[in-house]
Order: sequence, then C-alpha cells, then structure tokens
Amino acid sequence: MNTLVNFCRQKNIPEIQINLLQSNYHEESPVWWYTKPMFLYGMLNRALRTLDMEGMTKLGFFIRSLHRQLEQLHQKQSANFQTAFTVYRGQGLSKEDFQNLFDSK
Repeated sequence: MNTLVNFCRQKNIPEIQINLLQSNYHEESPVWWYTKPMFLYGMLNRALRTLDMEGMTKLGFFIRSLHRQLEQLHQKQSANFQTAFTVYRGQGLSKEDFQNLFDSK
C-alpha cells in the first residue's frame, strides 16, 4: 500500500483521495474501490492500456486482489447458469460519426 501511496503522490492525485484509500482500503472490496469514482479506475486502465510496467507494478497488490475477487464472483455466479451466454460491449457514436461510418460501406 505504501508503494502505491507514494506513486499516487508523484502523480498529483488529490491527497484526500489517497488518504481515503489508505485508511479505508480493507473496509471495502476491490471491486468497490475499482468502481468508486476516484483515481484507481483511470490509473489502472491507463497502465494496462499503455503497458506501463511501473504503474502495473505499483498497482500489483490491487490487481491481484481485484483478480481474486472477480474469480470468486465468477465461480459463485457461474453455478447459477447451466448454459453459456453471450455478453456484448457497446460504444456510443454521434449521429455524424454513425452517418460517416454508414456512408463508408
């Protein structure tokens, strides 16, 4: 945790958010922290998207905890489903971008 806290201070994360994470981290789940509107979501996604090894290393304990919780949730929830199902991911487009995409085909 101290490594991440120091890294956050170097990245100019608001001190109030750093203190909140540091003092309350073990009171909530990793998924809760990941979805909380603060810096963790953006910092983690940016590090993964850009293959920032320093960022991933500093977030390592959080990545492990998040992965562990997601595995547990998957095992728990997959027991309720007998057949596979498809999940889709959407992306919003402006009307202009949609029209340009449509016209290009």
